[in-house]
Amino acid sequence: MFNALTNAYNNAATNVGLLTLEDGTEISKNKQPLRIIPCGQAFQNARATTMFYSTFNDGKTPKLNRDGYHASFIHGRYLLGAVWYEAITGRNISANTYNPGATTDELNVLKQAAHDAVIQFGWQVTQ
Repeated sequence: MFNALTNAYNNAATNVGLLTLEDGTEISKNKQPLRIIPCGQAFQNARATTMFYSTFNDGKTPKLNRDGYHASFIHGRYLLGAVWYEAITGRNISANTYNPGATTDELNVLKQAAHDAVIQFGWQVTQ
């Protein structure tokens, strides 16, 4: 499923990047694909760790999802916010001190998963 979604997002980013508005304005400079904010990749990165490797209803905690689809209130939503923070501001999340109630170890894993995803998708982040 993740691979199919990734392919769909990449195709959409490419196709939308080719669009030109009626007034001649290009959606993307030089017809380049649009940038993707890699939330799905961040979840995959976090799930690849022993701390967040779990599936819905397996009894393990902490969790990234609160059900089969939605991000958990603390860990999942923090991870999503961390990805958006880096993509929008261009600043590394590691220096950000906000904590929604996670342990220091959990926070470090989430920050690294978010940062790695942003870098994997070609965004520029300053230290």
